[in-house]
Amino acid sequence: MYRDIQYRKSTKVNIEIFEKEISSESLQILDQIFKENPDIKRILLEANNTEQAKSGIRKWVMDYLQTRKVALDYYMQDNTSRELYNQLNWKDIAAIRILDYLDHEGKEYKDLNLRGEFILNSPIKILYKAAKHGKGGSTPDFFRDMLHLFRQFTGLSEQNIPSREQLDKWMGKHPSGLDPDIIEQRKKNRDRIIKLFIKKIDAGDIQRSRFRFDPGMTYWQKYKKMLEWWNDRMFHLQFAAKSPERLNRMLGRTLDEEMMETLLKAQDSGIPFFVNPYYLSLLNVDISDELKHTDAAISDYIFVNKKLVNEFGRIVAWEKEDIIEP
Repeated sequence: MYRDIQYRKSTKVNIEIFEKEISSESLQILDQIFKENPDIKRILLEANNTEQAKSGIRKWVMDYLQTRKVALDYYMQDNTSRELYNQLNWKDIAAIRILDYLDHEGKEYKDLNLRGEFILNSPIKILYKAAKHGKGGSTPDFFRDMLHLFRQFTGLSEQNIPSREQLDKWMGKHPSGLDPDIIEQRKKNRDRIIKLFIKKIDAGDIQRSRFRFDPGMTYWQKYKKMLEWWNDRMFHLQFAAKSPERLNRMLGRTLDEEMMETLLKAQDSGIPFFVNPYYLSLLNVDISDELKHTDAAISDYIFVNKKLVNEFGRIVAWEKEDIIEP
């Protein structure tokens, strides 16, 4: 009974969305689609309903596919054949994708990432409603995606696979962990963390039987001993940051109030927290403008956002095939 109520509610929401006007940006992109594809414009404007729009678009695509036997065979007979797939060209792939949209138009799917809400798959209806009434409720991203899909099908865009030389050139624009200035920055980060641990061990705040200083050791000797421990995996396991407060200390207290609030909420929500010293030494602290954000890929693993905190405990597989049955 609950599922039926939930289903009817989600269906009503989907219907209401179709009556929502699209943004001016979406209208501009739709206008560009029409300028580049007079056939699509004619099909959508002459159609009296979504079914007629679907029939017109299907004929438009199938007229091409009839001239490409290998693509037609892949679509009609065996869309799992790697041999056939390898013979498809850029336009074939676009045609098959459009047909896939048509084949699944009007179907509803339970989206576990939206806590079981049913989502209506209706790209053609969205295009039809937008063309005829300026409605449909979709975002500019949807229309932008359709613009590029139609460009792929009509040949206005081509598949250009970059060469190895071009990839190297693009990658060369960005700093890497092998660049001397990055290496030097990470040494500074390491030393900042090491100095903090020396202070904490001396004060008795950190006590580990395996990692302790002998009586009478000078500061330099303690520093050298720390460098030895830095190459010991057990050191990084035992000295890992397990709380937002320790993380902030190891980063030189550079985290702002908003980030600390998010991290503390994450901790209260039960999100596991464990970051070893080496990983923290890869995060930038007090750096030049040229090096800002060069650690973004690494920091994203550490600094959770508010959405993740709010959804923690309700996150499921992103793809249907990833769902594991007991």
